Amino acid sequence: MVKKYILLFFIFVTPFLSAQGVPPPGCQVYTVFDDNNDGFAPFDLDTYFLEFRNSALTTGTGYDLSGYLFEFYPSETDYNQGTNQITSSPYTNIVSYEQTCFLKFIYSGTGPVYDEAELGYTFACHKLETTNNLTTIKQTQDLIQLYPNPVSNYLNIKHKQETTFTTSIYDINGRLLISGNATASIDVSELKNGIYLVKVAADGKEFTQKITVAH
Repeated sequence: MVKKYILLFFIFVTPFLSAQGVPPPGCQVYTVFDDNNDGFAPFDLDTYFLEFRNSALTTGTGYDLSGYLFEFYPSETDYNQGTNQITSSPYTNIVSYEQTCFLKFIYSGTGPVYDEAELGYTFACHKLETTNNLTTIKQTQDLIQLYPNPVSNYLNIKHKQETTFTTSIYDINGRLLISGNATASIDVSELKNGIYLVKVAADGKEFTQKITVAH
């Protein structure tokens, strides 16, 4: 009898644990070439989701997702809370080289229906990747310094060649928050705690770096 109850426990609890704490079997990967080495790349999500539906049905998993609508989120926290949903296509990935996003499945009422935790465990994780000329990026990094990082009040920007440059700060959804011409520091005290992307452009080259604002 004890063995029977233990078996029932694992049957009912394992799917829940898989959805909540165990890493998924792998992330779907969508790679786009960043042809100007600025850390940004447009992702055609409409086409990607169409190809994803086809691959889910034909590559061995056999999931017919024709009856599902998709909601796409830029982080696991947003996925869980239903915040900052990505609705634009093309979507510009502002995280240099890789951004892990999460896909939520909304059943429309037609077609096959699957367990929500099962879909999430199998398909939720998606990585948007950019590839580019890393040699050029490294050369630009050697010329520009951003400090401190994490930053609370003023972000200092130093260009070793004392040239004219422009600076832009974006949030994780690609919204431009701060921009301006050459300045030794930028006041970020009004920004909320979190991760932002700073893009510095000078002499026809652009350098992008993530910063953390922590007050």
